[in-house]
Amino acid sequence: MNNLRVRLGRVLFRHRGWLPVPFFALAFVWGCPTAVSLGTGFAALVLGELLRIWSVAHAGLTTRARHITAPRLALGGPYSFVRHPIYVGNFLVGLGFVGLLTAHPWIWLAYAVLFWLEYTLITDAEEAFLLSRFDTYRAYRQKVPRFLPYRGKAWPEGERGDLAMALRSERSTFLLLVAFLGLALIKKTLACS
Repeated sequence: MNNLRVRLGRVLFRHRGWLPVPFFALAFVWGCPTAVSLGTGFAALVLGELLRIWSVAHAGLTTRARHITAPRLALGGPYSFVRHPIYVGNFLVGLGFVGLLTAHPWIWLAYAVLFWLEYTLITDAEEAFLLSRFDTYRAYRQKVPRFLPYRGKAWPEGERGDLAMALRSERSTFLLLVAFLGLALIKKTLACS
């Protein structure tokens, strides 16, 4: 992999939680949600958070780390269908936030493009790390796609997930989601009526 892309991906990885905040702030200022965008946004948000919980249950608490690390290779649950399911979940949660803020299709499209650019670089860095650490990762990478679910047989190996740990890990995300829903409803009621 390109060393510059990997280095940039490591920097983006450390700041991945904050990178979309300015984008969401702009969407909040410029946009007004409709009933359709609120419904679509809420559905994407719920689906994304469920996928995040399932992913964390299988990958463990390292999903919250500020540096790329992996004490073991997660191959079970959603990881048997896509290599980066937590990022697919993040995409859906972010898309949900956008839907809660605005109905403008160009903002939805801009979010998707920016997310793809950011997470392509992040996954390049993660995959360089995993390739250097786990011999199995090369075969896994050849069989399981990066972001879009695999249509055939899932990766055969895998561990049981720890749902209780995942729910504890997602507490701060739950609080953020509730706050964001409240903010979207306030905006819809006061500024977009």
